[in-house]
Amino acid sequence: MRSRSLTSGPSITPTISRQAEESGRGFFLVFEGVEGAGKTTQYLASRSEFVRQIVRPALGEGRVVVADRYELSTLAYQGIARGLGLEEVRRLNSWATGGLEPDAVVLLRIDPSAGRDRKEEEPDRLERESGEFFRRVADAYDLLASLDTRIVAVEAQGSPEQVEERVVAELVGRWPGTFEVLRR
Repeated sequence: MRSRSLTSGPSITPTISRQAEESGRGFFLVFEGVEGAGKTTQYLASRSEFVRQIVRPALGEGRVVVADRYELSTLAYQGIARGLGLEEVRRLNSWATGGLEPDAVVLLRIDPSAGRDRKEEEPDRLERESGEFFRRVADAYDLLASLDTRIVAVEAQGSPEQVEERVVAELVGRWPGTFEVLRR
């Protein structure tokens, strides 16, 4: 996993962290999307370690946890796009995470070809997959989003500032008491 963060600082303001601490439950927010939307792939072993060593303890302290990918990417890539079976991959994810599910998932939506064009570094093995494969992944994410109300789909086309505005607007719209402090 390239990026993971446990935060009560600049990216999630202290006010949100205080609200999470006061609730005694914390808040678990995950960002997902096809390659080039700004996310990377992580695997079940690192996910299990991440949940055991970082997420569960932080949530137990009432903290906010923001993650770069979680179960949705595995369901979209392996369960649906690679045809390994949605329910089997869901079962393996549940085993790896002890059944922990995020409170919210921000799905950064972008046309797969536009996402691939954003990448500046040399593509890795996964990123060298065909355009058709990434179309299947994008369609899988859309299907999963249609089945789960925790998933907030946000268009990722445009500048980082434009995408951030959309993300904040969607989060505030869904959880106004939690994310209102993110408005500029």
